[in-house]
Amino acid sequence: MSSVGVPVPVVAAGGIVDDTTTKHWKELPSIYPCPNEIALALQDEGVKVACRKKNSKPSSHKFPLIEKLAMEIYKNIRTHFHNPDGLTMNPSRGKLPLYRLIIQFRRHVDVYETAPLFHPFARDGKVYLLTNNTTHCGLDRAVGLFQEYVRQDQQKRNAARTNNDGLRIGCILLDPLYRDTVAGMMTKRRTRTKSDITGDPNLHFFEKILTDCFLNQDYVVNPPPSHYFDEFTEEDKAAWDPNEVGVFEHHRDGVWLKSTWEEYVRPKYKKALDKWNKDTGGGDGTPPSFINFCGTDRWLV
Repeated sequence: MSSVGVPVPVVAAGGIVDDTTTKHWKELPSIYPCPNEIALALQDEGVKVACRKKNSKPSSHKFPLIEKLAMEIYKNIRTHFHNPDGLTMNPSRGKLPLYRLIIQFRRHVDVYETAPLFHPFARDGKVYLLTNNTTHCGLDRAVGLFQEYVRQDQQKRNAARTNNDGLRIGCILLDPLYRDTVAGMMTKRRTRTKSDITGDPNLHFFEKILTDCFLNQDYVVNPPPSHYFDEFTEEDKAAWDPNEVGVFEHHRDGVWLKSTWEEYVRPKYKKALDKWNKDTGGGDGTPPSFINFCGTDRWLV
């Protein structure tokens, strides 16, 4: 701490800043290049680039100096904050949101309204900047929004459901231990037991199996009987792992688990069953036949 009580970044060996002093990337001066370099990059008028992708515009406008600036800041954030969560190891892809934010918030103003730092970079009496700041030219605004973007994107990824999440909850609901409860949930019967539970009884059930089973690594889901399981391809079986370590790496709650069943597994399973019941030539009615009606969600078998 400084004498006035303001946190001072701790510099470790090699000039790397210890992230115990600040959680806000924008507040760390060392992530920004020198002001002259920033001011020069912000004047980038861009170049027209031909697009090679199908069904896209014939050309697009790119700003190579701003792209280089965003790349440098992105790499500095990764270095000084020790590869914070949410940042990809591929800077070319990871820097794109920051690059777009800089372009979005860049302003074209009369040079006489700006600090002397910007005067040498003026063209026809105007200059580009984000704010009239002589330390980082307002890039802190873009960096702050970029950090919030990364945070929200990480939350979305954490909330995303995988095949193995669906497979694990599906197998838990098939456990004979919970068969009566699941049957009552499916028929929507209002029993005395349900009436005695405060709030949503189904949510209460999912909250219970979340800790007892879903996030409990000691609860192991076994594969189907070998006389069925052995008939599936090795490629399919390799993709099915309801006990995968990644299932336990995210914070989950009962609401998430309940919606995983109601909005992810059940609609997919119903679609496959409807197709199975409607189409002819369904085979002998065994799981190795049912898999052909599961589309891309072959794990449903």
